[in-house]
Amino acid sequence: MARLKGKLGGWRWAALLLLGMSANAVAHPLDYTHLEVTLGPDQTWTATLKSDLTSVVGSPETYHRLATAPADDADRVALTEQLLDAIAFRFDERPVRPVVQAVAYPDLDLAGFRDYWERKRTEFELQGVIPRGAGTFTLTVDPELTMRYPLVLVTRNPAAGHQRTRWLTYGEGSDPVPLSGIGSSDAAGGEAGGPLPSADPAATVVGRFIAQGFIHILPLGLDHIVFVLGLFLYSIRWKPLLWQVTGFTVAHSLTLGLALYGVVSLPSRWVEALIAASIVYVGFENLLGRETGRWRFAVVFGFGLLHGLGFAGALMDLELTRAEFLPALFGFNVGVEIGQLAVLALAMLAVGWARHHPRYRTFVVVPGSLFIALVGLYWVVERTLLY
Repeated sequence: MARLKGKLGGWRWAALLLLGMSANAVAHPLDYTHLEVTLGPDQTWTATLKSDLTSVVGSPETYHRLATAPADDADRVALTEQLLDAIAFRFDERPVRPVVQAVAYPDLDLAGFRDYWERKRTEFELQGVIPRGAGTFTLTVDPELTMRYPLVLVTRNPAAGHQRTRWLTYGEGSDPVPLSGIGSSDAAGGEAGGPLPSADPAATVVGRFIAQGFIHILPLGLDHIVFVLGLFLYSIRWKPLLWQVTGFTVAHSLTLGLALYGVVSLPSRWVEALIAASIVYVGFENLLGRETGRWRFAVVFGFGLLHGLGFAGALMDLELTRAEFLPALFGFNVGVEIGQLAVLALAMLAVGWARHHPRYRTFVVVPGSLFIALVGLYWVVERTLLY
């Protein structure tokens, strides 16, 4: 018994540390760095970079000061140079430094710059020349650049009649984009900024977004991890757990699709707060020690609808083409489900061997559920009052 107590106690403190570390995290990347590159048929390329630079400059106050400074302010010029040094536009691996055409900072007061939920993107208009004979375009980002991630990269090639969307994270570089049609006299052309079909087959889009859905759970989806752990602690029987996870998946898939199609929408501030409240509820209900059957399933299904709106916040800005939309939605949901199952598998590896021990509830379920509820309560306060 002493040995069992020691093992369970160690897991309990590990769980406390993990949940305590997660308490300061916000659930979803509600804003992205967005970069659209248009490869022109006349050997030129243009790019529009939009990013919240709060983390780059260090504070909302500094960001506000830069936004209200003259265009030739030395710090503003230095910041632009810092970004151009860190984001490399490459043609056949040869870097081409763009010329800055215009810079537009957010038109907000200081309170707006301090508001987490306010979109505070600075927009850079860039232009460059494609080296003659170049066959591919790639983008690389210095991993030390602390701008907001992920970076959504849209590469448009009107001459070839297609575009690609990529989701890059933490210094990740893009795969090569062929420059087919560039400089050709019979280039197809196309409307500037107009929608183009995807260059990728559906299977490629599905595979890419399975990976993105997975990492949105592990390691990025801390609140979803905590919620799934709350479901895991609900019962030692597999049937109720699997029913709840299935209902949760169906629900978040439904609202994710509806939100992406513009059928349903709620302010991100309240979606995030309600997701945190769902964690509080699951944690405290676990403490009651009763399995409430259909009611619990209905509650989890309802919370799944909320979490789906949270997932939608991670996809709204991707500007997917019509051909990419359904494969991306399907792949993302599959990736999320795999991520949730991975969380359950890790939880089972950690304490599954003790689930039928008579002291399992005392040493695992009760302290684990209590910490889950308290972390959820912290998030509720954080997302309603602190931001």
